[in-house]
Amino acid sequence: AKSEEQRVQQLQRCLERSLELSASPYPPPLIIAGDYNCELFPGSCVHAFLQNVKRDEQDTMSEAAYNALHIADDLDGSGLNSPENEVQYRIRECSRANRLPSNTLPSKEQLQSWDNLHASVASFVYDHCWKLDRVKTGCTRVAYDHDEEIIDDDSESVVQHTDSQSRTDNDSNSDGCVPGKHGRKTMAQWHLDHILYTSHSLVPLGKWSTLE
Repeated sequence: AKSEEQRVQQLQRCLERSLELSASPYPPPLIIAGDYNCELFPGSCVHAFLQNVKRDEQDTMSEAAYNALHIADDLDGSGLNSPENEVQYRIRECSRANRLPSNTLPSKEQLQSWDNLHASVASFVYDHCWKLDRVKTGCTRVAYDHDEEIIDDDSESVVQHTDSQSRTDNDSNSDGCVPGKHGRKTMAQWHLDHILYTSHSLVPLGKWSTLE
């Protein structure tokens, strides 16, 4: 799936199908493994499948919060990456999913659409008593960084390569190179392959590093 909506639909269909085939009214033991084509970072709609919380606890993007972010002095990413506010996580992931340039906030319409999709996943998980967790397999793909800015030595022009995926948990390159280096591409890592399981009925006994 190449969009967050498609990923949500595919995963939800898988969960619904498992309920249909189960002899019990409760979620059966289940493992869903494969290439999710997303990093499952907090704030993403697919990540909401891992949160079994009440619907009234899902915070929404208010007008005041949106305006406050627009007038914030520091838009270097530090505010959007703050672990203190789930709303900020969703703003960050919404920007990435829409392939917006760095330090660019999504529109109110984009945020509203993202918030609605996120809330629908949380409601589905809560209503059907799913309790999913993810095996911490780490990064599963290494390639040239899609999001870095490449500076042409001759013309001094900047070409920004964007992608829907983010680089790592802290948005740093694996080899410590600085994006935008003259005449040089850098490598990055992504978490794209995942193993989800029902944490109320299964326990992972072991795992190994995906990349060496």
